[in-house]
Amino acid sequence: MSFTKSDLVLITGANGHVGSHLVDYLLKDPNGPQVRAAVRTEKSAAPLQATFKQFVDSGRLKFSYVADMTAPGAYDSAVKGATHIAHVASPLILDPPDLEKDLLRPAIQGTVGLLESANKSNDAKSVVVTSSFAAAFDPFKGWSSDYTYSSQDWNPITYEQGAGREATKGLDERYQGFMAYLSSKKLAEEAAWNYYHKHVEGGKGKGWKFSTILPTYIGGPCVLPLKGEVGLDGYSFSQAKITDIAQRGTNKGLVDDFPFWVDVRDVAKAHAQALLRQEAHGKRWILACQKARMWQIAKSIQVQSPWREVEVFEENDRSFDIACDESLQGLGLGEWIGLDEMVRDTVGPVVGNL
Repeated sequence: MSFTKSDLVLITGANGHVGSHLVDYLLKDPNGPQVRAAVRTEKSAAPLQATFKQFVDSGRLKFSYVADMTAPGAYDSAVKGATHIAHVASPLILDPPDLEKDLLRPAIQGTVGLLESANKSNDAKSVVVTSSFAAAFDPFKGWSSDYTYSSQDWNPITYEQGAGREATKGLDERYQGFMAYLSSKKLAEEAAWNYYHKHVEGGKGKGWKFSTILPTYIGGPCVLPLKGEVGLDGYSFSQAKITDIAQRGTNKGLVDDFPFWVDVRDVAKAHAQALLRQEAHGKRWILACQKARMWQIAKSIQVQSPWREVEVFEENDRSFDIACDESLQGLGLGEWIGLDEMVRDTVGPVVGNL
């Protein structure tokens, strides 16, 4: 099954790493859908307009501006006419000044607000929301090597804990700095499923299909041009974990926390397939190509760029596992892009062509 020229796909957060790749993936198909990119401002749209100029000029790529995704009806205009919706936008602030105001409420209200807008539309056929493996991961189990996560798992953190009003005793120290983010992803996805079950599923509402994507750390190249003197301004948080090794020439001092990675190109394809495939609907899909510690990423850089000295500090303590073969098969991804290719395409602008 594929998109048709009469389809219109709305992508929120279209100027981000995943969103821009989804735009690229859809536009590469000459018989593919129209695309509407939702971003906050015209300034945010500029890199997309420059990169995909031919599609802007032809009218196949258009834009919608949503300055505040928490505002009532924020996405009402954006969803009009959209047959498929990918909600990729979500705040990423690891240490926000105000946990509720800056992170939890925007994540939850933005996601539920998008679904409310979709439920007012007569055109929506399917909706996919970008969640995160953080929504399945239990930070209280931490680095435990005797557990394998699946799409059935949920992060047990509560709103009160996420808001900092309730203690998080027994938390693995390596996840202390991630609590705000972990909670925002879990609570936003949970709210999305609650809305779907209450207002859409089983013939209620407009009857569109729903699924969520839970990627681990995401590597891979950028679609949009990088900025800054050293070409690093514009990298995502995940990408920066890889480029940091390339810049520093060592993985020493870098803490392993989530030792699984997936290439952004696989993530984009997964979103498209989740919108299209009947068997994808009503499910959570974890994306985790390969287990890779920071030292293994350093080793990949070292092997692929022998002219650059890279110090590799190996650590071999076992960690948790993730069962994700179901996603590979159920979303028709074929096979994952491998670790070496992902690393090479991530750090290329930093250390030259690998």
